[in-house]
Amino acid sequence: MSSVQVHPLSEFQRDTESYIRKVRETGEAAILTVDGEPEVVLQSASAYRESLADRELIEDLRGISRGLDQAKSGQGRPMRDLLREIADRHGIRLA
Repeated sequence: MSSVQVHPLSEFQRDTESYIRKVRETGEAAILTVDGEPEVVLQSASAYRESLADRELIEDLRGISRGLDQAKSGQGRPMRDLLREIADRHGIRLA
């Protein structure tokens, strides 16, 4: 993992074009500060989309892990029962 560059927001405002070009070219994010405190993150749109996809995958894996833990501990119910309940609720007849 690469290091994140930290810069004052005022510096970014003086040279916006250069910052945007660097973020686009390197794919690395920059943290912009106000009064020395992190305020915003600047990153390319492609890096942002990738981080969203990664976050969705992590959330899916956590859900699967929770489900497996529940099944191991005897919680939950058989899938057939759930499918029957959903079919009944929506007027669908199962074979």
